[in-house]
Amino acid sequence: MKGRVFCLWLSLVAAGQAGATTRVVRPDGLGDYPDIQSAIQASVNGDIVLLAPGTFTGPGNRDLDYHGKAITVRSSSDDPQACIIDCQRLGRGLVMSENEGPQSILRGVTLANGAPNSLGAGVYLHQCGPTFVRCVFSGDSASLGGAIYT
Repeated sequence: MKGRVFCLWLSLVAAGQAGATTRVVRPDGLGDYPDIQSAIQASVNGDIVLLAPGTFTGPGNRDLDYHGKAITVRSSSDDPQACIIDCQRLGRGLVMSENEGPQSILRGVTLANGAPNSLGAGVYLHQCGPTFVRCVFSGDSASLGGAIYT
């Protein structure tokens, strides 16, 4: 019986991983979605929002919110020098406040020029614990937590 339970569990895990969708976003808006937030909105737990190289600016590419989803937003190159989210001092890079955990991941990007006129210019975290891998925070300015406020 133990072998059958393990096989069932392994099948369910594999099926869950196989169902993940990768959503490509390009700085010129010609990817699968016109901006990063649109791709996040369309995503479900386990999905990947894959960012092409370049600089992302404008509405939908700042003040990003995972809305509690366990998704990965990452650069295609895994090089933060090649993938920049530039907030242009018009907001912050990322807000997480809906119990995002370690499976909510930001990887291989630079969050630049965040200026929210409050807390956390790069990232504002409230009661959550996401994962950041190979991220750079540059030129972010806030009254508290220029890069990250928790």
